[in-house]
Parts: sequence; C-alpha cells; structure tokens
Amino acid sequence: MLVPEDVLDAPELNVCLIDTRGIDEPSVPRRDLQAYLDDPRTIVVLCSRFEDAPSAAVQLVIERAKEGGLHEAILKRGLLLVLPKDGDECGVLGELTGEPVADAEEGREIRLEQVRTTTLTDLSVRDLPVDFLNVRRSEDCMRVRELIKEKILQIRENTVGQVRVLVDTVDQLIENKEDEQLRAVFEQATRPLRTWLTNNRNMCGMIHQVDNALLEEMDGLRYAASLRASVNRRGDWHNFDYWHGLGFGARREAVARSKDQITKLKGILENELNDADLVEAHNFLRHLESQVDEAFASFVVDVQQLGESAFREELRRDHGYWEDCRGRWGGGPGYKGDIREWTKRWFKDEVREARHQFIQTEVQRRWAQMVDGLAARLGSGEEKVSV
Repeated sequence: MLVPEDVLDAPELNVCLIDTRGIDEPSVPRRDLQAYLDDPRTIVVLCSRFEDAPSAAVQLVIERAKEGGLHEAILKRGLLLVLPKDGDECGVLGELTGEPVADAEEGREIRLEQVRTTTLTDLSVRDLPVDFLNVRRSEDCMRVRELIKEKILQIRENTVGQVRVLVDTVDQLIENKEDEQLRAVFEQATRPLRTWLTNNRNMCGMIHQVDNALLEEMDGLRYAASLRASVNRRGDWHNFDYWHGLGFGARREAVARSKDQITKLKGILENELNDADLVEAHNFLRHLESQVDEAFASFVVDVQQLGESAFREELRRDHGYWEDCRGRWGGGPGYKGDIREWTKRWFKDEVREARHQFIQTEVQRRWAQMVDGLAARLGSGEEKVSV
C-alpha cells in the first residue's frame, strides 16, 4: 500500500514506517519483530483497543523484549497507543461513583491510571509512554505525530550527546595528561570497575537447553496451521521460525544468567556518577556507561545467532523428524502436542549433548570476550584512561 503524503508531516526527517502485519500469534518466534526491537533507531509503537489495553498480545511482546535484555530499550523507544472508538471513553465508570464519566477526557484519565497502576506496573514498565488516538479526532492525530517525532529526535539527541561526551573526554585527557591530581581521580574512579571486570570474566550459572523457548512457543500457538506451515518448510517460515526460536532461547538464558552481574556493574557506574569527588572523571564514566550498554546488546545478539546456528544443519538433515511431523497433520486432535513432544525428545537425545555443551562453552567465551573488551577501554599501566 502506498501512502500519498508524509504521515508524520516531518519532511526534515528520513523516516520509514513499517507495518509488522500485526501480532495475532504474539508468542511465535518472529525474526522481523525481534530485529525492530533490537534496532536502536526504531520507535516501537504498540497498539491496543481501548477496552483491553495493553492487550494480551502487547503484553507478550513486552515480556519477550524484557527476556531478551531490552527492558530499558522498550521504555526509551516504546510507545503504547490506545485506540478508542467513538463512545468508548464515555462508557467508563467513575471509580468512586460507579456512574458514567462526564466526558471523554475524564474517561481517558481513568483508563490511563488503570493501565499504569495494574498491567504496566505488573510488567515492570510503568513508565512506558502511553497516549490515545482516535483517528476521527484531528487533535489526537496531531498530538501523536508530535509525540513520535519527539521520540525520534530524542534518539538523535542521545547519539549526539554520546559523541559530545566522547569528544570532551578526549580533550580533557589530552589537556591534563600530566596532571597528577586528575590521574589520581581517574584511578579512584576506575578502581571498583577494574575489580568488577577482574572478578566477572565468568558468567554466573549455566545455559540450560535452548530448545525450551521453542517448545514454549509451540505450546502458545493459537493456530496449529502456523506450526504445520513451518514444518513443511523445515522450520524456516516467517510466522514460525524454528531457528529464531532456538536463538531466542539461548539469548533468554544468557540474559537471565547475567542479569545480576550487569545490574551490579551499572550500579557501580551510577554510584560514581553521583560522587561529587569524581566530577573530573564523570564524562569518561558516562562514555563508559554507553559502551557497557552497547557491548551487552552486541553480546546478546551474538548469543542469539549462536543459538540459531548450533543445531541448524543437524536438525535440517534429519529427514525422519520432518517426515514424521508432516505426516501427523490430519491425524486428529493433538497435533501441536505431538510435534512438541517429538521436538523435545529430539533435543534431549544423548547424541545432542555435545552441541548443548558447545553452546555453554561458546556463551562463556563470548561473555569473557565482552568483559575483556570493556577492560581494554580502561587500559592498563600508563594507559589507564584510554578511550
């Protein structure tokens, strides 16, 4: 479909609007949705009807983002758009009176409070931006346009800010490279970071079987035909991608195992940024903070790619598995359950143990590589504050 005009009314911005074809099967491993969530240049607009916002599908997308290490990203780049139809807002009952509200604005205020204090709080995303859009109201359309443009410009400003911090940091280091007092401040600021990096070259816990996520996604399917379509293509279908599901399983495990370690590292940085005695090192610490975020985001995407590839060739070549799955269609109730059980059995076979161990070893190696990369940014010896 071609849109004949600039939807955002922002000719100064080079913006691409993408329709994700909806999320009727929100639990399925969709590569396109994950790519948009991972892209730091993407604003994610989650739409729900007025009466059930945020819908079950949107809740699952938010949960999936959090499990994939994108909790902060969904807060910064996400927007929940509630779509009332004419009359929906006035049908809301006042919480104290039990009577219909006086007007649409009051109905929106009550609905917004309900959304924030219940579902969004339960999802740990209470601060997710929320707005209302009735396309019949021009003021709604104008306000939402401006909101989306503001979020796009904020992404740009954040990027510009990171560059400015880096430039200021480099200039400061060059100008004061012989200043012993400044060197002492940097030494004090980097000492707890060095300790963390030394003590955390190993990621806590073990990566369990990555197929668990794929099995859960099979259970969550609304339509068995979606699974059948993937089986007929040996797992490679845009609406149910076996390999992306396996990759997300590895990613989810890595995020869960490393969560406490990353939280402690960010806590160290936050404490130091709140320490007035270290103000000369704050620009450097802000730059390092952004590097931690970038390094961890790269790590989890790397782990996802590892999980996708680890079993790909072996499973794709297993003609017996795929023929059994194809032949099960039309055999009566229980199709999803049988495919799930056969898939679970395939991954639990002892001959697959070496690949599971390979994933564990590789995840640990890539975690250590990430930590070493951050340590290198701190430098060593006379290069303690290199950038």
